[in-house]
Amino acid sequence: MIQRTIFFTLILITLSLMINLQVVLGAPDSITYQGKLTNAVGQSVPDGNHPVQFRFYDALTGGSLLWWSPEISVSTNAGVFTTIISGIPGSVFAGGNDRWIETVVGGQILSPRVKLTSVAYSLGNWSLSGNQGTIGSTNFIGTLDDQPLTFKVFNRTALRLENAVRDSLQITDYCINVIGGSHSNFVTSGVLGATIAGGGMSSHWVPQDSWQYYPNTVTDDYGTVAGGTSHQAGDNAGTTYDKASATVGGGQNNTASGA
Repeated sequence: MIQRTIFFTLILITLSLMINLQVVLGAPDSITYQGKLTNAVGQSVPDGNHPVQFRFYDALTGGSLLWWSPEISVSTNAGVFTTIISGIPGSVFAGGNDRWIETVVGGQILSPRVKLTSVAYSLGNWSLSGNQGTIGSTNFIGTLDDQPLTFKVFNRTALRLENAVRDSLQITDYCINVIGGSHSNFVTSGVLGATIAGGGMSSHWVPQDSWQYYPNTVTDDYGTVAGGTSHQAGDNAGTTYDKASATVGGGQNNTASGA
């Protein structure tokens, strides 16, 4: 008689944090599942192959059977097995509600069921090899709050998309500031619609163990710096909208003070 012990349950709870859902939207999904099988006295089952089936429910006990896998053969080593449950329909995880896996070994139902952690809901994650069947209004990469969206290369910020909002009388203006290039590039707080396409530089002087910065900056609304180093678009004085739409195309140490 094979049973799942408390030890087996603890293994699954721990490893559930590491469940890897390999997802390509519109294609079968899979979960890497690991556990340990023991006999009635808590000893590991002999090494060998065992027929296993997995059933997905919406409750710890009772509930609705949402999907079940075909019976597969798993190989144990000191009772431990690892397998991939594949072909899981995305509808199983629809709504982000809790789900439980019931394991059946050799026709015997093991209990209790194992709850999937939130990692399982990475079914909504984007695949690194491309996606299909997405809906533009609901599937996107970005933030839902006021935090900027940051992209890094070699652990250095390479692109920041920052929210920019200004309230004035009965009008609220919404823009996005685009800051590319060196992590030292910046846009003055309160500026709307700034664009720094790239460039800028930071240099580490090894003998003195010091840093030198040559940023591109935008200090007034709708200013643009296309590239190069040590540029400024705007006058960096007065309000952030008194010298709007200044543009620097490139080069080095240039300032466009705006209209």
